[in-house]
Amino acid sequence: MSGAEPSAGRRASLTAWLDGQGFELTLRLTLLALLLEPVGQWDVRALVLLVALAGLLHEGVLRAWWSWLLLSALTGWRVIDDWPLSDNHAYLLSYWCLAIGLAFLTRDPPKSLARSARSLVTLVFAFAFRGRQCCRRTTSTAASSACSS
Repeated sequence: MSGAEPSAGRRASLTAWLDGQGFELTLRLTLLALLLEPVGQWDVRALVLLVALAGLLHEGVLRAWWSWLLLSALTGWRVIDDWPLSDNHAYLLSYWCLAIGLAFLTRDPPKSLARSARSLVTLVFAFAFRGRQCCRRTTSTAASSACSS
């Protein structure tokens, strides 16, 4: 049993570290993703890069609700600008930035963001499953009508 105790201790310390640092790490990784994978045309891209860089360099911008809502609007503009050819991840990125911005308007931003993250993942899989079911029905209906003619 003594072999299991250090593992449990490491797990507990990792959990404690993530509870303390996980929220900020999530914010910084989101900004890093925006820097490494720029979105939109150059007029939008320059603003996204500027806000993302400012957030990485300045704690006040990182934790400001307005900076995340601005990023949500800019990434949302990319979706509108590329309509109807926008990728699914473009929608999710805009929703994710919106969730972060709205989380900062609550009393407990880390808990609120965790709830939003679970909801986004659940909805993504639910819509994917529903879309797959609709596609399967449409394909089988088209195939059966093609076979009958």
